[in-house]
Amino acid sequence: MLHDPKYKDEIYQSGYYDDKPDALRDEFEYFYEKKLDSFQGKLDDLSDIFNPDDTVHPDNLLARYDKKTTEYLTTKVFPFFKEMEKFYGTKIMDVYQEYVERVLEERNNFIKYEYEEMLKEFLEEQEYEKLCQQYEKRIVDILKENVPMKQVALINSFPKEEQKIVKDCLKYLMRENRVFRVRKDINKKGSPWFLVLGEHRYDWQSFLI
Repeated sequence: MLHDPKYKDEIYQSGYYDDKPDALRDEFEYFYEKKLDSFQGKLDDLSDIFNPDDTVHPDNLLARYDKKTTEYLTTKVFPFFKEMEKFYGTKIMDVYQEYVERVLEERNNFIKYEYEEMLKEFLEEQEYEKLCQQYEKRIVDILKENVPMKQVALINSFPKEEQKIVKDCLKYLMRENRVFRVRKDINKKGSPWFLVLGEHRYDWQSFLI
């Protein structure tokens, strides 16, 4: 390997690199191709931060990307280049700079092509969640007065244009175990679903008496 001290002394003494300023960099990239590819692969993986499964404020994604890429560059990539610089010369730091530039390019592309749309989606979802909270309270209030209540009857008690958000809110309330679906006759096929609040999950049948 070129960074073996003995080999390094011999190769320099031969004058081989005297008129080849980029040769050491080329040697470095050749010998460490897999290592350099692994660096880029990791940075590519970190760019997946910009493709979250949930709706997130884009500023949070940028902050996370900056933190993760800076941490990786400063703790893994830069130390390796700095160590190898002693053997392959300062030209290899140009290769390190390419990683930095790729990170900045990925960041700038996100801001240029995705930021505004993602921000719009985030704000719309926030507004929808606020609206849902209002409907959740209305649903809970209705179910307090009606134990149990047919699911279809509850949904139809709202105007048609509001029924989609009512269904979404019901799904959320059920995931949170605040509302449960029950059947009066679990053995009867097609028996309608009734809704009860969590506090009546086990005693709702007593209200039928």
